[in-house]
Amino acid sequence: MTKIVRMILAVAMLQTAIAATAADENWSLQDLMQTMAQIDSFKANFEEIKDFAFFTDAVKVNGLLSYTKPSYLKREVHSPYREVTIIEDDIIHIERERTGDNDNSQQQRLSIDIHPAVRTLIESIRATFAGDLKVLEKYYKLALAGDESAWHLILHPQQDQVIEYVRQVEIFGAGREVNKIITIEADDSESEITIVDIVFD
Repeated sequence: MTKIVRMILAVAMLQTAIAATAADENWSLQDLMQTMAQIDSFKANFEEIKDFAFFTDAVKVNGLLSYTKPSYLKREVHSPYREVTIIEDDIIHIERERTGDNDNSQQQRLSIDIHPAVRTLIESIRATFAGDLKVLEKYYKLALAGDESAWHLILHPQQDQVIEYVRQVEIFGAGREVNKIITIEADDSESEITIVDIVFD
């Protein structure tokens, strides 16, 4: 990455930090978590764009995201391939559709503790949806900008083992709706998930 791009990122991060200190005094992390804790379950469409630091072309996938309180998260990729990832409690179940002549699926069952960064990233999303401030503060230093109508939660990992892989997670929303999740990795790769058409159950 060029020095100019790094400078722009540094300025943007500084502006984010300044904005966080200017958050509405009447809208706190506790308020946000209480709002999110009202969610029992939802379904929504999503689009994820993964921009790798060392590759020219970004990767885009889209599909359906489902959540059920407190620990069930399902991510179904519909295009450009088919994959289902289910996270429940401490288990990750992944089912991929094989390509080519063999149309059988390939399945994996993993623990979310296979690496500290895996659990930390999962909890950034799951604990936010659950409104679990205690879990978020276990893994992240938190800053909140904005107000109830347009909030911006910034999460900085606390563990050195995680910081080696993940620099920052940013979650944007309005009320109890999360509409964007940005993950910036240590090598400057970036994932941006846009969530739309949310239906609460």
